[in-house]
Amino acid sequence: MNPERLMWWLRLWATKGIGPVRFNQLIKAFGGPQEVFAATDEQLAAVPGLDRRSIRAIRDLTPSRDEVFRQLELASKQGVAVLTSGDEDYPDNLKTCGDAPPVLFVKGGLAVADRRAEIGRASGRERV
Repeated sequence: MNPERLMWWLRLWATKGIGPVRFNQLIKAFGGPQEVFAATDEQLAAVPGLDRRSIRAIRDLTPSRDEVFRQLELASKQGVAVLTSGDEDYPDNLKTCGDAPPVLFVKGGLAVADRRAEIGRASGRERV
């Protein structure tokens, strides 16, 4: 994926209140992250479950474009690849999981067998 398009994926993924399910709903509704940011408030409000707070977060455009490119440069220097659910190398069985992370950071590489392997997921969020 070209760096400009990847930047939009990372900006949407970093948007406060946008988790994997909502991210995937937005991509399905608008076709891509850049189109999400270009959508009107009325178009965004038509996405089921997207509240005013999430729409405001999308409008905030944080992190900035420059910050995302700095993060991508740092990842590259450390040998970390960034994969999106739109990439060919994204693991096959995550593609069918509705709440899979739309962005993965991979240190090293993924062999074909890895892309089909069972993948475990841990959440950093505490459950109360």
